[in-house]
Amino acid sequence: MAFLLPGLTALSFYILIGAWAVSAGVAELAIAITVRRQFDTSVSGLVIVGILSLLCGVLALSLPAAGVITLLGLIATYAIVNGLILVAVGVRIHGLSRALHV
Repeated sequence: MAFLLPGLTALSFYILIGAWAVSAGVAELAIAITVRRQFDTSVSGLVIVGILSLLCGVLALSLPAAGVITLLGLIATYAIVNGLILVAVGVRIHGLSRALHV
């Protein structure tokens, strides 16, 4: 089907990525709130990643005609920033788990 209707396939993929980014942002914000309530500590990196995910998802969904190159740049920037911040958050959460087990 992708070979018969490449435009529709690209648009569907574009919408899928936008919806995924929005849902990932909501999940990351929910996790940040849960960590804040249960461990009485701030995971500000996770809040930043959640907001970044929501922003990228909303941009992708609101600008479907922006094109593949724009989408590629948006996804690449999002992936790099998201990955770096999540590594930092993981290190912080690992430190919290060590502190709780000692």
